[in-house]
Amino acid sequence: MVGPLGPPNLHPPFAPDEYAARLASVQRSMAERKVDLLIITEPENIYYMTGYQTVGSPEVQALMIDATDKSYFVTRQLEVSNASRSNLRTDQLEVYVDYESGISKLCNVIMRESPSIKTAGLEMTSRRLTAAQRQILESRLSCNFVDCSSLIPKHRLIKSPAEIAIMKRAAEICAAGVQAGLSSTVHMTESQIAGNIYHAMCEKGGEYPAYPPFVCAGRNGCIGHYTGSGHHALRDGDLLFLEIGGCFERYHAALMRSCYVGTALPQALAEAEAAVLKAMDTAKNLMRPGAVARDVDRAARRELEKVQGTMSLRSGYSIGIGFYPDWGEAEHFRMDPGSEQVFEEKMVLHLIPWLQLPDYGGVGLSDTVLITPHGAVSLFDRLVRPQIALIPPSLRQPFGPEESQRVRRVLKLEPTPLEKLHLEGLGSLFVKDESKRLGLQAFKVVGGAYAMLRFMCKRLALPMVEEHQDVSDVQRQYAERFGITTFVTATDGNHGRGVSWAAKTFGQKAVVYMPKGSALQRLQHVKDLGAEAEITDLNYDDTVEMAFAEGRKKGWVVLQDTTAPGYTEIPEWIMQGYTAMVQESLEAMEDFPSHVLLQMGVGSMAAAVVGHFSALRVSNGYRMPRFLVLEPKNAACGLESMRNDGKLTEVTGELDTMIAGLACGVPSSIAWPILREHVSAFVSVEDEIAGNGMRLLHRHGIEAGECGGAAAGLLEHIMSSNCQTATALREALALGADSQVLIINTEGATDPENYRLQLTLPHVKPRDGMLTFELGVLIAGRILRFRVLGIVVHTVEPSTIKVAGHKLQAKLAFANDRTVKPLLLELSFFLSDGKSGIVRTYLTEEEPLHPRFRLTAGDVVRKEEEMQVDVVSMKDIGGATEVASSGDCKVRLKHSPFELHFIVKDEVVQKLNSQHLLNFERYRPRGSQPHAGLVDATDVDSNDLFEESFGGHTDSKPRGPAGVGIDVSFEDAIDVFGLAEHATGLGLAENKLSPYRFFNLDVFEYALDVPMALYGAIPLVTAIHQPKSGGAFASGFFFPNPSEGFVHVEKQGHATRSWWLFESGVMDMFFLAGPAPQDVLQRYHMVTGFPRLPPFTTLGKHQCRWNYVDVDDSINVNRKFDQYDIPYDVLWLDIEHTDSKKYFTWHPTHFSQAGKLLDTLEASGRKLVTIIDPHIKKDTGYDVYKKMQSHDLFTKTKDKQLYDGWCWPGTSSYPDFCNPEARKLWTSFFRMDYYPHNRPDLYTWNDMNEPSVFNGPEVTMPRDNLHKCSENDYKVEHRDIHNVYGFYHHMATVEGQLARAPNVRPFVLTRSFFAGSHRHGAIWTGDNMAKWEHLAISVPMLVSLCLCGASFVGADVPGFFYDPEPELFRRWHQLGIWYPFYRGHAHLETKRREPWMLGDAIMQNVREQVSVRYQMLPTWYTLFAQWAHAGVPIMQPLWYQELGDLEAFKHQNTHYLLGSDILVRAISKAGEKSVDLYLPSGTWFDFWDLQAAPLAGGKHHRKTSPEHVPVFVRSGAILVKKMRRRRSSMLTAADPYTLVIYGNPSQGFVYLDDGQSHEFKQGKFIYDKLPFNGEELTSQPNQRLHAVGPANGGLGSKQSTLIERLVFVGLKSAPRRAVGGGKEFEVTTTSMSNGAFVANVKKPMCNLGTSWKLQLLF
Repeated sequence: MVGPLGPPNLHPPFAPDEYAARLASVQRSMAERKVDLLIITEPENIYYMTGYQTVGSPEVQALMIDATDKSYFVTRQLEVSNASRSNLRTDQLEVYVDYESGISKLCNVIMRESPSIKTAGLEMTSRRLTAAQRQILESRLSCNFVDCSSLIPKHRLIKSPAEIAIMKRAAEICAAGVQAGLSSTVHMTESQIAGNIYHAMCEKGGEYPAYPPFVCAGRNGCIGHYTGSGHHALRDGDLLFLEIGGCFERYHAALMRSCYVGTALPQALAEAEAAVLKAMDTAKNLMRPGAVARDVDRAARRELEKVQGTMSLRSGYSIGIGFYPDWGEAEHFRMDPGSEQVFEEKMVLHLIPWLQLPDYGGVGLSDTVLITPHGAVSLFDRLVRPQIALIPPSLRQPFGPEESQRVRRVLKLEPTPLEKLHLEGLGSLFVKDESKRLGLQAFKVVGGAYAMLRFMCKRLALPMVEEHQDVSDVQRQYAERFGITTFVTATDGNHGRGVSWAAKTFGQKAVVYMPKGSALQRLQHVKDLGAEAEITDLNYDDTVEMAFAEGRKKGWVVLQDTTAPGYTEIPEWIMQGYTAMVQESLEAMEDFPSHVLLQMGVGSMAAAVVGHFSALRVSNGYRMPRFLVLEPKNAACGLESMRNDGKLTEVTGELDTMIAGLACGVPSSIAWPILREHVSAFVSVEDEIAGNGMRLLHRHGIEAGECGGAAAGLLEHIMSSNCQTATALREALALGADSQVLIINTEGATDPENYRLQLTLPHVKPRDGMLTFELGVLIAGRILRFRVLGIVVHTVEPSTIKVAGHKLQAKLAFANDRTVKPLLLELSFFLSDGKSGIVRTYLTEEEPLHPRFRLTAGDVVRKEEEMQVDVVSMKDIGGATEVASSGDCKVRLKHSPFELHFIVKDEVVQKLNSQHLLNFERYRPRGSQPHAGLVDATDVDSNDLFEESFGGHTDSKPRGPAGVGIDVSFEDAIDVFGLAEHATGLGLAENKLSPYRFFNLDVFEYALDVPMALYGAIPLVTAIHQPKSGGAFASGFFFPNPSEGFVHVEKQGHATRSWWLFESGVMDMFFLAGPAPQDVLQRYHMVTGFPRLPPFTTLGKHQCRWNYVDVDDSINVNRKFDQYDIPYDVLWLDIEHTDSKKYFTWHPTHFSQAGKLLDTLEASGRKLVTIIDPHIKKDTGYDVYKKMQSHDLFTKTKDKQLYDGWCWPGTSSYPDFCNPEARKLWTSFFRMDYYPHNRPDLYTWNDMNEPSVFNGPEVTMPRDNLHKCSENDYKVEHRDIHNVYGFYHHMATVEGQLARAPNVRPFVLTRSFFAGSHRHGAIWTGDNMAKWEHLAISVPMLVSLCLCGASFVGADVPGFFYDPEPELFRRWHQLGIWYPFYRGHAHLETKRREPWMLGDAIMQNVREQVSVRYQMLPTWYTLFAQWAHAGVPIMQPLWYQELGDLEAFKHQNTHYLLGSDILVRAISKAGEKSVDLYLPSGTWFDFWDLQAAPLAGGKHHRKTSPEHVPVFVRSGAILVKKMRRRRSSMLTAADPYTLVIYGNPSQGFVYLDDGQSHEFKQGKFIYDKLPFNGEELTSQPNQRLHAVGPANGGLGSKQSTLIERLVFVGLKSAPRRAVGGGKEFEVTTTSMSNGAFVANVKKPMCNLGTSWKLQLLF
C-alpha cells in the first residue's frame, strides 16, 4: 500500500516496505488459520497496519485484509477528513455519511469486494463493534466467523528494527522526564515536579506522556500509583517515587525511579535497592526466547523476599507491556507473572521489580527491555542510572555524627554523665550534666576550643584537623609561623572561660569582655585561666559589638558564636563543637528521645543539637524529636522572631535577667533557619523557674547554674502545673507517660554566690504568667496554621448570658481587641425519647460583612420545631455558668477563657476549646487594617487571605478568610470512630494519620491508609470512654459544616484530643450523650432524621458493569444468571446506555429497545438501574439543558457567568442543586411522560456528584463559583457548600422518583454524600481496585459508615479497577454477601467477570454463596427495618455491645457484627489457610455447620474453608430464613419461613411488610418478638418500632407469613415431640460434636404476625 492520504507532509512513521512486511506477515498468519478475510476494528491495530490515525469515534470503522492481497477500509466521511496521516490509497477507502448506517455500509462493501469468502476473522473482544452489529454482520455474510482478536497483537508484540529505533527515541524522551524528576529540590511540591517532567519531555520532542507522571513524595510514596496531591512538598528524609512514560510516534517507554532526600541512603533503603537491582539483573538474564514468565517471576521474587518490605502492589514483580495507547487492549499485551506465557525474541517489556518499605515508600527501579537470545537489554542504554538517586537536603549538614566524632577525637573528650531522673507524668527524663566538662563547669569550652583549633589549622593550610591527633604539633607549627594570636570574645562567663582555657591550652591569648551584671566570680574564673577580662557597663548585645570593634581595631580574632555580616565560619565551628554532647547522650540513652528541651541564647547550642538530629534523620531515617527551646522573658528573641512570621527579630532594652547566659537580643543568622524549621515551641520563662530547676536538680545530686536550672524548672512546671499555659503546652507537645525527654544541664554553679542563694529559697508555686510560648512551624502545620495556644483570645461576657426555655444565649468577646464585634453563642437542649442528651452549640459572628452560610433547616439537620425541647436551668458557680437539663446532662460554660464542658452524671465527658484553639475568621474588606491584638489565625499567618493559587488554578477568595475551628477533647477516651469516608482503619487516633480531610472528590484509584479526602463526608465521631473509675461508655460529637474540613485526632495521655477546622460557614455542633454507642446513634438520628427503608428487592444481588453493550447483551446477561441458577435482583446500566452521555436519554441504536429489556427484567422479577450524573451536556438541542438554562438554574462563575466544566459528555453545565427550584425542576425529568421507557420502579445511580470536573482544581468545581441556594441571587460561594453538592443531587433524584410514583419506594445509589444522606438512599465506597488490600479496607470503611448512620452501604465486588485473580474473586463474593449493599461492578477495560466467566468451580461457589444471601433476606430485611425505624446500625464493630472488651478493639478491622448476633471475619490475604478469630464473650455457633461444637468467647485459630468466610452466630439469637432458591427476591414472596433458634434462652425479631410501598408508615407491617426459654418458643406480635410505632399487620394475600420449619440448635437433650395450638408435631434430631442436639420441627402450623406458642417436650 503506497501513496499517503491527506497532506503530503504528514507521512506515516514508517517506510512503505515496513508496512508491506507487516501485511505479508499477517497474511501468513491468516493462511495458517485458514482465514479468507480479516476484519480489523481496533484503532491501534488499524494504525499498526496503515499508519491511519484519527481522533473520532465513528459508529463503524474497519480495515479488511483479504487473503488475495486485497485491502480496503470502511469509515465515516468525517474521520477521513480528520485523519492526520495514513498509508492507505484513496481507492482503498469506502466512506459513509452520518445519516447512513455504518454497519450496512460495511456489509455491502465486503459482499462486493470479497464475495467468495468462506471464513472471516473478527476481533470478537473489541469494543469497537457491538454485539448487535456483530449479529448483523454474521447474518448478512454467509460465511463462518472465527475470533482473531489476538492475531495482530501477536505481531505487534514482536518489534521490528524500525519500531525498536522509535522506542529508543521514546526512551530518550522518558529519560529526559526522569532526569527532570531526579533534579528536584527540597520544598518543591509534587505538582511542581510533575510540571518539570512534562516540560522536559516536551522539550525533548515528546508527543504527550504515555500516562500522567506518577509523582509521590514523602508518605505518598508508600501509596504506589498515585499522581500526587500537589500539596505535598519534598522534605529532608523523604522518598520521592517517580514513574514516567515517554511517547514518540505512539510508541512508549517507561521507567520507575526512587530518590532519597539526604546525603546517604539509610541502610534499609540501601538493602532494598540492592535487592531490586539483583532481581532486575536476575530477570534480565533469564528473559530469553523460550523462557517461561512463571520461572522468571519466581527467580526474581527470591531476591526481593530477602528484604523486609512489601512487594509491589502489582504482584511484587511484574513483567508487562504497557506500550499501547488503547488500554482496553491490555489483555492481549500482558506477560503475567506466574503465567505459562513464553518470551519471544524482539519483544519489548516493562520490567518492574518493586518493593515498598513502610517507613519510606516505594523502591522502584524499573526498565524497558528488549528480549534477545542473550537476555533482556535495556532500551535506555545508560540514559538513566539504575539506582536510588540522592537529592541534597535543604539544610547544610555540618552538625552530624561524623563531625561530632571528629570533635571528640581531636579534643580527646571523655563523656560527661547522663543521669536518669523521675519526674511525675513523664516516661523518662535524662539530664546531660555538662557541669562536669573538663573541670570548667560548662559545655561552652568544647565549642570554643574546637573553633580555635579549626582556625589555627585553616591558617596553617593544614588538612582536616582530625588527622592531627597530636594537638601540640599544630601548636608548634602555628607558633613558628604566626607567633601568638589574640582571640577576643564577649560573654557572661562560660563561653569566655572556654575561650580562655583553649587559648591557654593552645598557647594563644584571650581577651574577654563581659556585660554588666556579670558575676565577679565568673570574671575571676576567666582571669585564673590567664585571660585579660573586664566587666563593661553595656548589655550583652552592645558588649558583643564592642568585641567586634576591638577586634577590627587591633587585629584580634573574634571567637564568638554570635554571627555578623561576613562572620559565620567561626560560629559554625563553635556549633560543631557543641554536637559532641549530643552524640555522647545518644550513646548512653536507652532509647531515642521523643522530646529535647534546649536553652536559646543566640541559638547556637540549640541549633547545633537540632542540626545533629536532622542529620541523623537524613542519614539514618530516625524520627525527629519534638524540640522545646526556652529563653528568659526579658530576652526572648527566638519567641519574638517566631511571632514575626519567622523573621529574625531583635529584642532591645536592658535584657536584665538572672539567666544571664541566655540574655541575647537577636538569634544567630545561621542558627535561626534551623530552629525555625524544626523547633516545636519557643518558651519564655520567669527567673523563678530557673531557681526551681536549680533546686530540683540539686535534690538529685546535680549541680546546675541558672541556664541548666531553667531547663529542669521549665519541664517541672509544664508537667506539674494546672495553669492554662502549662496545660496547653503540655498537650500541644504531647508530653506524657510515653515521653523520653532529654535536657542539658549546660553549666554548674559558675556563680557560686547566686547558687547558694537559690538553694536557700523556697519553691515558687506555678502561676499563670510564669511562661509564655509560641508554637513553631511544625506544630503550626500540624494544627493547620492556628498558633494561639496559651493565649486567651475569647471570653464570655457574663452580662450577656441569658437562659429561656431550652436555650442559653451569650456573647464571646475578643480579649485582645475589644473593637472587634463579638461572636454570638447559642446553646440549645433537646430530648431523645424523653431523655436529655442532645446539646446544640451554635457560634457565628455578629453583623457579618457577608452572610455566613448555614444549611437550610430541615435539609441536613431537622427543623427545631420537629424536635422535642429540653427545658434547662442556670446557676452561676464562680467564673462559670452551669446549665442543667431536665435529666443527668449539664454544660459548664467557663467565662475566661471561654470553654464548654459537657457533663453526664457529674463526669466531664467532652470539653470544647479546652486547648483554646477556637478560631473564627470574620469576613473583612480587602485592605482592611490588622487587628490590634490576636483575634484569629490571620493574625498569625496573613498569607493568601484574598487569593490563592494551586495546580494552575487561582481561587479569587473575594470575601477573604472565613475559617472556623475548635478543639474537642474526649476525656478518658481510648479512641474515636467515624469521620466517614476515609480508606483507613477504624480507630482514628490509632491510625496516626491526622489530619483527616473532608473535601468530596472524584479520586481515581484511591490510596489506602492515608487521611486524604474521598467521595463523601460525615463529620461525626463516637468516642469510647474508659475512665479510671471503671466501666465504659460512649459519647458523640457532630459538626455538620459542608465546606472543606480537616480533623486532627491524637491520643494524649488519658484523653483523645481532636481539632476541627472548616474553610467557611458557621459553627453548628452537637454533643450527643450515650451511655451506649446505640444511644449516640439514636440521638444522631433524632438530629438528622431516620433512614429511608429501601425496597426489599434492593437487598438482593446487584449486577453492574461499565458498560453492558446494548439491549441484547443485557438480556443475555439476565438469561445467563437464570441458566446458571444464580439469583440476582437488579441489573445496572452505566453511562454508555445514553445518547452521547445525555442523561434521561437512551442510546439511539444500542438501547433503542430499552422497553424490551425492561419487560424481560420484569418477567424475571427484576429491576433496572440507569445512571444519571449531575453534569449536563452543553447542547442547545438537549431538552434537559435547555430547561435548566432557561430557568437560570445552573451554577455560575465568580463573575456570574454560566460555569462550563468538562466531564463525560464534554463541555457540561452543573445544576445548582442547592437551589430548591433547581431540585424541583430536576424532579420533573422523572415524569413518566418525560423520561422515555420510564417505569415506576426504574431505579437510579448518581455518580460523579462530588462534583467531578475533569478540568477543575483537584478535579472538581472552583471554590469561587456561585450558587443561589435559598437566596434571591447567586451569592453563595461553592466553598461554602462543596460537601453537600452531591447530597442535594441525591436528594433531588429521590424526590424525582417520589414525584413519579409517591407510593413506590425510591432507590438511588450515590457516590458523594454528607451527613443525612442516609435519609435518601444507598452509598458505595467508589472506585476501588481488585486487590486484596482493597478487600481488607472495605471492612473498616463500611463499619465506619454504619457508625455514621449510613448502613445501606457496600463496596464494589470484586474491585472496580483491574482484573481480579480467581481466589480474590471468590473470596470477595464470599464477603460481599455479608455487605448490606451487594453489587458486582467492573471497569470498562477489565475482562468480563460474570460468575460463569471464571470457570465452573468458581461459578458454583458464587451460586451457593449468593443463595445464602437470599436465604437470609428475611433476617437482612429485619436488620434494615431496625436501622430505618430505630437507627440500629446494620454493621457494627466487634466491641459495639461490650465497650469494656479491649481485645475486641484489636480485631475491629477484620471482624464485624451484623446486628448484634452475627459475626463475620474477612479473609483478606491470598492463600490464607488459617486465620485468627476473636469471639466476644458468650457462646458462638458456626453458621455453616450446625453440627459443629459451639465456641466460647475468646481467641481461636481456625482453618479456613475455600467455600466461605468464617461466620458465627451468638447463642441467644434467632435467625429468620427462606430456604427455597428463586431467581429473584420478588419471587420469594409466597415462600414460607424457617426460624433457626441458637442456644437458650434466645430471642429474635422478624419484620415484614409489602417490600415496595410506603404503607408501613400507616402501621401495615409485621414486627414480632420471638422469645425461647429452652422449652417454649412464643410469638409476641405487634411490637413497636421507634419511628413508625406498633405493627398492625395488614399485608396483602401474596405475601406468605407461614412458618414451615423451626430449627433448634444447641439443645442439651433431644426433645421427643413438640406441641402447640392443641396439636402435636414430629421432631427429628441430630447430634452435635459436643453431645448437644439440633432439633427440627416441620410444618408447625404457625404464622408470623399472630400470637402462638410451641413447646418442646423432652
